[in-house]
Amino acid sequence: MSPSTRNSWPALLEDHNWSEEDVAMLAGRNFLRIMETVETVRDYWKRAAIQPIEQTEPQPKTQCTYMSS
Repeated sequence: MSPSTRNSWPALLEDHNWSEEDVAMLAGRNFLRIMETVETVRDYWKRAAIQPIEQTEPQPKTQCTYMSS
């Protein structure tokens, strides 16, 4: 997000053309929807025993040069 976009959020939320419901959807519900999706993926990965990349072992380097740049 660019600095100019970041700085426009307060003005956008104070715009009197927006209803309280519109502001709630923009500021809160989108965030909650995204976090619900993140939690769904987290739970799926947990059931499938998929570890976050930060917790996986590095892959050994091979001498294979097929398709390498």
